[in-house]
Amino acid sequence: MIISGNYFIDNTIQASQEGDGINKWYLDYPIGGNHWSDHTGKDVKRGAQQALWGSDGFVDNPYTITGGGWDNYPIFVDNVNPIVQNINDATIDPGTVYNFDCTESWDDQMVTSALWEFVYDDIPRSINHLEFDFQFNTTGVYPVNLTVYDYYGNRDRTSFTITVLDATPPVPIVDDTITYEQGDTVTFDGSGSYDNAGIVNWTWVFDYEGDEILLFGETAQFTFIVPGYYDCTLFVSDEAGHTASLDFILTVFDLENPVCDAGRDLIAMNGELITFDGSGSTDNSIIANYTWNFTYDGEEQIFSGDTFSFYFITPGDYKVYLTVRDLFGNADSDVRNIRITDTHPPNAVINGSRTLLPGERLVLDGSSSTDNGRIVKYKWTFDDGGPISILGEFLDYEIVNIGEILVTLTVWDSSFNNDSTQAVITYLDTENPIANAGDDITVAIGTTVTFNGSTSTDNGRIVKYQWEFIYDLEEVTLFGETQTFTFNASGTYSILLTVYDQSGNTGDTTFIVNIIGTGNLEGVVNGENGKPIEGAKVTLLDINGVEHLTTTDSMGRFSFTDIPMGKASYTVSKGGFGDFEGEANIPALGTASIDSSQIILKEEGSNPPPNPLVFIALIILALIIIAVVVFLVVRSKKKGKEGMEPPSDETPEDTISPEEELISEEISTTPTEEDTILDETFMEQQEDLQGDLQEDVFGDYDLPQDQTEKMVEPPAEGETSPAEEIPQEDNTEPLQNPDPVPDPVS
Repeated sequence: MIISGNYFIDNTIQASQEGDGINKWYLDYPIGGNHWSDHTGKDVKRGAQQALWGSDGFVDNPYTITGGGWDNYPIFVDNVNPIVQNINDATIDPGTVYNFDCTESWDDQMVTSALWEFVYDDIPRSINHLEFDFQFNTTGVYPVNLTVYDYYGNRDRTSFTITVLDATPPVPIVDDTITYEQGDTVTFDGSGSYDNAGIVNWTWVFDYEGDEILLFGETAQFTFIVPGYYDCTLFVSDEAGHTASLDFILTVFDLENPVCDAGRDLIAMNGELITFDGSGSTDNSIIANYTWNFTYDGEEQIFSGDTFSFYFITPGDYKVYLTVRDLFGNADSDVRNIRITDTHPPNAVINGSRTLLPGERLVLDGSSSTDNGRIVKYKWTFDDGGPISILGEFLDYEIVNIGEILVTLTVWDSSFNNDSTQAVITYLDTENPIANAGDDITVAIGTTVTFNGSTSTDNGRIVKYQWEFIYDLEEVTLFGETQTFTFNASGTYSILLTVYDQSGNTGDTTFIVNIIGTGNLEGVVNGENGKPIEGAKVTLLDINGVEHLTTTDSMGRFSFTDIPMGKASYTVSKGGFGDFEGEANIPALGTASIDSSQIILKEEGSNPPPNPLVFIALIILALIIIAVVVFLVVRSKKKGKEGMEPPSDETPEDTISPEEELISEEISTTPTEEDTILDETFMEQQEDLQGDLQEDVFGDYDLPQDQTEKMVEPPAEGETSPAEEIPQEDNTEPLQNPDPVPDPVS
């Protein structure tokens, strides 16, 4: 059922359902769900996934129903007005583009629209934007009304005034080319000057040989015969009477550069005072400026004058530049190379806290180290589970191991002189480790469970993992980050993990191991015709001797759940059918399945269908028996005939071998008693052979009783066997025994 469009207000339980339920508490976007007065959240997102910026009347996060289910689009109710942004009155020049902006207006959810209303050029303007630009070309006073709205129509208003008038003075601009040689005619150019309303006057003023010169116009010209530096001023004015001025210097000079001389190169010791002299520089007139510059300790050094002195404490190679200029700006430069050697090592100093609390980083300062020159390298070395080396003036490091750490600072100067100092840092640990044994698990009985505490954490290092639980009424304690244990008894086991860090702080947690010793059995019962049997009674006897009952459904299916693991026997019965018995191994936490080919119920009183293999086997067995009997009869007659012949005194032409003589003696033996025993033994062998043949070939088919007896009974005394009825000649050879019946004589 779909429940949507309702307003649930101030209920103890707004809504609930049992289990998974069949209710749906909302319609798909954009129709939505219900209003819940106890649901808190914002409406600043929109869209089917509530992922786009903007209000849409639905709370951004779903509402959870008690007992299961949720409302993906809970209706949002807003009764709070927005607060419009305060906008000050403004005075602007004609042609100015004014930015209308109320994006800083506030609402408890979101300001979604704004309406600006004003009249410009006698046309009412209504513009619906949070921010836009508008150009005012016409002077005047323009009242503006602003109304802001949220998604639900709540609003707030304000008003302000925009006044358009010319309040901007002009801006004078002079052409950059204001340096000339003597005798040049200079063109003064103010065409780059500008004003919002337009410039109407340009006036150029400067002194020339004691006289004030006035020139007028956007451009003006004047010929300078006398070189020098001239202070000039440009005055500009617009139609509104606003004026502005610009001062600039016009230089008229010659083009001949002076000749600079900074002195000879020099090698000196660090700390030695060095004097620099540029008085050897020359010019065709007068050198007005000497400027020396070089870099020392990373900073630029600048000195003025034809001479100066400087102490070079920091060793190294320095280039000292001298630039000279005459009165007209002509210049020349020279460089003097200075090499400062160093023999003094630096002094390493460590500043910073020597004791750290948990969570604090190791912060040390080596910047107080000193040298007569310049320290160029700082190296911090210590051991924190392994050697650590960090370069830099400052050390900022997160300690891993708790305890004392010896930190060494080594510093080098530019001449490779070095010095070292040490500090012992003590890292105190008062923070307990956090034990994490993983999620609860459910496994089959006999499973070897792995305990894993490797995700446990500590600000230092965990040194011990201890696992404790009760098993078979005894307490079990195991140690190690990971451990294994085989549970051969079902039940619920609470495993306590306690972890210890190197400072003796501990943390613990538990997780549950559910050991399941039961499983399920399912199967299908069919008849001989292959069709499922409905309503058959299935009785299951589990390994503990407990009986379980069920019946098959219309598809012949049955199932048992929560059966103890191990071998179970079952019986399937139904009226009109013979019972079927079987066994099944029930797995723990699994299902044993018996398919439809394994359980077949046979109808009572029905004979199995004839099998052609039965008749073929019977014919083969009969032929074997007949052949054996014929062989025995012929052999018996032959032996009797040889025994009645008189002995002959004649010696055969060929010599009789001992083997032939032995065979002759055996044939002449009277067969009466011995042959009878052999015949009985052979018949027993044939009975065994017939039983094996019936079991292997015919399977579960039962031969008719009378036929079976005929196959295994020997001929009665005085009766003639089928073999004897066949006429035999005296010289007939005995029949060979057919495979696989063995020769009874041998």
